Amino acid sequence: MSPIHSASLVEASYHSKEVLQLLDLDINRTLIDHLVQETAEVVDHALGRPTTPRGRPDRRCKKRSDFADFIANILHTADVKMATVLVTLVYIHRSKPHLSIETEDWALHRVFLGALILASKYTNDSTLKNSHWAIATGLFGKRDIGRVEREFLDVLDWELTVSESDISDLHDSLMALYPLRRFARTPMRLIPSVRTIFSSWSDSESENSSPTSSPAPSTPSTSSPPRHTDLKRTKSIKDIAVHISHTLSMSWASDSEESPVSPSYPHVAVA
Repeated sequence: MSPIHSASLVEASYHSKEVLQLLDLDINRTLIDHLVQETAEVVDHALGRPTTPRGRPDRRCKKRSDFADFIANILHTADVKMATVLVTLVYIHRSKPHLSIETEDWALHRVFLGALILASKYTNDSTLKNSHWAIATGLFGKRDIGRVEREFLDVLDWELTVSESDISDLHDSLMALYPLRRFARTPMRLIPSVRTIFSSWSDSESENSSPTSSPAPSTPSTSSPPRHTDLKRTKSIKDIAVHISHTLSMSWASDSEESPVSPSYPHVAVA
């Protein structure tokens, strides 16, 4: 396995832990909603209107929903990687103090698309042509793409350099979207259920009473605990308590980590 990181030209050990965590994130619907919100805040600032606080309903929710579908579609169609998305966010934030918008028509799409195209060209040696971007959007023509790119270059004053610290600044806000990956996970010690305790006790009793027989192992999810009358007849309350205490002291968790489940996002087919 090559020590060179797939999103870099150097070994992974040269990058900070925060940057590597961000590069390992999945592009899902939660991230797309975040891109919508970040772009909308920049556009609202450029238009001189207040931004709807996060978590509150927005009267423009239908427009935002269509914009989210636009982002999902273009990221999927253009096969955009996480490194490009990170640089796109850096460019969107960088444009906020300098952006001036005369008309609201397609403002969200133009700002995001301008940042995405420049980020793609900055992070990839070989990238899509403007005609390909036009096809991927399903909305803009080749000339429109060229105009969007030039306008966003002017907004950034051709300052396209992105440092590792620029990416690290995104860490907290993005990792909050992925709660299962926010902290390093350690193996958990799981407390077995009462059903599991009684099942394992019942199996051990069977083995002791019939040393020559080999009963089939029982599974906690399918085996049934012995009846309370059987417990009273064969074991005292003290013996059961000792058995439960011994069972809780056993190791129940494996060293394997849980795999976080990331919600998928819908893809919009391009005609």
